[in-house]
Amino acid sequence: MRLAYKPRTRGKMADVVVIALLGLTSAGSQAMAAMAPEVYAEMIAAAPYHVQVQVTDRRLIPAPASGQQAQPTFDPWRGTCTLSGMIDRVFRDATNDLEIGEPISIEVPCEHEGALELVGGVIFSDVEALAAAAYLEVIVDGPPGGPYAVAGQGKGITIMDAPSDTPVLDSQP
Repeated sequence: MRLAYKPRTRGKMADVVVIALLGLTSAGSQAMAAMAPEVYAEMIAAAPYHVQVQVTDRRLIPAPASGQQAQPTFDPWRGTCTLSGMIDRVFRDATNDLEIGEPISIEVPCEHEGALELVGGVIFSDVEALAAAAYLEVIVDGPPGGPYAVAGQGKGITIMDAPSDTPVLDSQP
């Protein structure tokens, strides 16, 4: 008995993968957000802390070696930076644990120019901008006492030249 060759057709999931891969080749220099804006807003609104911080120390990811190439399983241009400083303003403190003048360390998703273009939910901050930051306004998640991480998958952060009496970031739903 002879069986006829019947080519397999792609399913809907394969089409989604192809579209996603095509999107990677035509994306801009930043990771493309994969979540709707209201999802980020809900995460930020649920975060327990909203503060402004005078930056005093930075642990930044190192710049990749000259000629080093990013790989799908390892991207030397992207990682987590830790910025430390003193709390200058407190706009929200759900646990009543934060005080002005108190030290705080915050983990920030960060990337160097040249990072692989990604489709994903994390918003990365520019390492060079973080290196020059004097102040940050951040909405953070974390247990009382830390460790703290930028809320909204990295969206809850802005770099400032000086503190302000009113928040720059909107932390309300």
